[in-house]
Amino acid sequence: RLPSASDANILFYISGYVARSIIRTTKCDHCKESLVTENKLEPIDIDNKLNYSAATFMESINRGGLSRPTDFTFRLMIDCWRVFEEIKSTSSLMEQLLNSTCQRKLFGKVMDRVGCIQAFGHLPIDVNVCVNGHELNSLITNRFFKCVAKNFLKDLNTNSQSRQSKKRKIAKVSARTDY
Repeated sequence: RLPSASDANILFYISGYVARSIIRTTKCDHCKESLVTENKLEPIDIDNKLNYSAATFMESINRGGLSRPTDFTFRLMIDCWRVFEEIKSTSSLMEQLLNSTCQRKLFGKVMDRVGCIQAFGHLPIDVNVCVNGHELNSLITNRFFKCVAKNFLKDLNTNSQSRQSKKRKIAKVSARTDY
């Protein structure tokens, strides 16, 4: 499943944030070259049937401080998003993720396997290591998972609390028999 245009805009923005975060941590010019670009961005096509204007959206909100991700960074973020959406929508996968002792490592291993299957241009995605030894795929995947896991857990807690509240209300109403 491909992201909608609004999801693509958000992913584009987040991929710039993730790239900038990695560059600040590694302080590596080679990582910077692979993850961000200084060129003016053209709209990136994910699917020819849909009109994606993620780069155009980025340009409209940028006042000079946002990082522009490369095609590699953006496409890897889309792959991460697709895998995470599949996990969220499949109850058995969701259960396996939640029962794991280290969800981020599990997600990283899944993305490693996806990376072996996918290809970016003429290079397999799984060989993207900068000359200083930084594994860009795992750095991007880890930061993506941290970002979405916070919101996902907040949603799970909110839904769980609302279900418990409804159960209490039903039990309270059911216990009243003095009408």
